[in-house]
This record gives sequence, C-alpha cells and structure tokens, in this order.
Amino acid sequence: MTKNIEKFAGLHKEGMIFLDALAAQNDPIFFNANKEVYTKHIKEPLEKLNSALEPCVKAIDPELDTRAKRTLCRIRKDARYAKDNPYRTHMWMSYKPADRSNTDYFTYFFYYDTAYYEIGIGFYGYHKELMEEFRHRIDANPALFKSVLEAIKMDKYKLEGEQYKRPIKKFDLSNPIAEWYNRKGFYVYLRKPLDSKVYSEELVNEIEEAFFDLVPLYDFVLGRKVRFEKQKI
Repeated sequence: MTKNIEKFAGLHKEGMIFLDALAAQNDPIFFNANKEVYTKHIKEPLEKLNSALEPCVKAIDPELDTRAKRTLCRIRKDARYAKDNPYRTHMWMSYKPADRSNTDYFTYFFYYDTAYYEIGIGFYGYHKELMEEFRHRIDANPALFKSVLEAIKMDKYKLEGEQYKRPIKKFDLSNPIAEWYNRKGFYVYLRKPLDSKVYSEELVNEIEEAFFDLVPLYDFVLGRKVRFEKQKI
C-alpha cells in the first residue's frame, strides 16, 4: 500500500529492553548513561515510522501535522507528573493540525509499550464541546452514524471512555448508538501483543489499514462529509 518505506525496518527489540530497564531504574543517571540507546533504538525508528506514515496521514487529512517534533511524544514527562518517575516507559505518536494539541482534537494515534501496541483514534481525556457537537450530529442523523459504525466494523476495535453516571439520554440497550452517546470522551483502538510484525516494515501497513478503517468515524466526529470508500495512496 505504501511507497518508499524501505527506510523503516521495524521497531527495535533493543528499544524494548531499554524501556524495561528504564522502568526498573527511572532516573536521570540511568537515562543519561544510556541516551544513545534511546536515540538509536527508540527515537530514530519512530522518526522513520512517522516518515513512512506521512502519505497515509496526509491522504486522510492534509491539515494533520506530520512533523516528528509534533507527532512523537517526549521520553521525558511533563515536570508536573515526573516527581518519582521522570521518564515514560511507553511511547506514542499522535496526529493533529499544527494549531491544535492532543487535548483539543480528535486524534489518530499509535502507541506501544513492552507488552503490546495500539492503533486508533480518540479524545485525550474529556472534551465537552466536541462531544456535544458529536451528540448533536447523532441526533440529527442517527442513520448516518449507524452506517459509520457498520463501515468501521466495530467487532475489530474496542471502544473505551468514561460514561456519565446519569445518562444524558436513555436508549434501548440494543441500540448500537447507546454506548457512544453517554460518554465524556472516547477512544477506539485495536490492541495487539508485540509480534514479529512490530519488528518489520509490515507495521506500516498495519497502521495504515487501521487509520483508513477509522476515516468514517473521523469525518463524522469532526462534522465533515463522511467518506466510506477505502482510500488509496
């Protein structure tokens, strides 16, 4: 599906070993002593993966920022959350427009730790305004949203996100819309254990397939014309 991905040959097992070791000794002394390992076996492979995914991401939405400095998470945590464990032991990439952040957009993402990886889309935390707009679109055209759910084949993906204790709107539980409507935010993802695909160029196609699967949901949530046909690059 993707052209010119020869520069990405997969994530590195050495990077996973480093993350495990960092979990056991999460401090600047250990990290600085092994910074070259992080750069070579985590940062550089992710930069190559990001570059390989750029045609796919731009085909979905040309406004999404694909610069590595904007898509790749930093290994060092925000100082507010870094008192005892200053470094992350998992990594992710996320895509949003240049003027938006993960917390104020419906964001495509790829995540991995030393046990599994996830590919998906969703809200990072809660976003009241976007969720209200999402519910208004469902109210205006429930049939279209049902078509979206059928198109993305939710038997393949998982839906998560905190629900309101008191439902905003009551639904017949057999209605597929019910589990979407009464949430403060949500994310949809595919989770798989680390396997040989992760350590090869095949990971690109895996991510592309999931990203394209979720295009109808991306369009619906953002209030765009819903694309049901699988895109090609």
